[in-house]
Amino acid sequence: MRNRRWPNYAFFRFAPLIVSVALGIGIAQTFEQMSFLGGFLLGGMGWMVSSVPHWKAMADARGYLSIQFIHLGMILFALLIALGLAPLGVLLDFRWLVPSMEGLRDNAWAALIIAIALAAFLRLTNMSSHRPVSENSHALNELLRNRAAAIKRQYGQIVEMVAERHGIPVGMLIAILVYEDLNRPKWIRCIENLVVWVFPLTLTVGIAQVLSSRPLSDAESIEKMGPIVARLLATAVDVKEYRPEFYVFCEYNGSKTYAQNVQEIRNLLGGI
Repeated sequence: MRNRRWPNYAFFRFAPLIVSVALGIGIAQTFEQMSFLGGFLLGGMGWMVSSVPHWKAMADARGYLSIQFIHLGMILFALLIALGLAPLGVLLDFRWLVPSMEGLRDNAWAALIIAIALAAFLRLTNMSSHRPVSENSHALNELLRNRAAAIKRQYGQIVEMVAERHGIPVGMLIAILVYEDLNRPKWIRCIENLVVWVFPLTLTVGIAQVLSSRPLSDAESIEKMGPIVARLLATAVDVKEYRPEFYVFCEYNGSKTYAQNVQEIRNLLGGI
């Protein structure tokens, strides 16, 4: 079962690159005749954008050569795919991929939904496992500790300020932020901010995933989470069936599963 995830990963990793380069070629073909040079330029642009996560992962994995080589291989394979598509712009007509201006807004929404679905599926195929959780506990614990350390380096000052202002344990805030950050990477949070900026919607945004009708930076979302957690802590005093922190985690997201996961992170991080 483990090996079957690799074809899924490869398909959902490179499908967006293939589609975006083909769409770029189709758009270029609507304005002028496509040349080999134009195809290579579009392929190169698609490759550069798609390779950014791998370059970042290589930088984060300093000292782990095996991981760096895996990401380097993905970068080179993506380059071969992008450059392999370039000559097709001269040989094939991709204009049928280009949406009409009349339906562009609907197509944009469809593309956003598909992108989020692809990202969710990619995360599942890449990270899910059919083995018992205990077999992956060491790697998972290291991931959580590293993420917590990164959040403390980047947002530690504002987290401590919010915790002191509202009388909240710092560890509670860090546990929530670790979970939300792993489930909403930076690029997904950028999409969420873009959506509330363009459309009159209220969504959860920022690293703290707080409701907002306008874009929020991660720091602003942490500031907004303070009063929410403080209010839930005050309410938890009257709740007998749950421990106060578990009640806060449960109400913050509205899910017991969420609360259990965040509580496990909280317990793992201990006195942070």
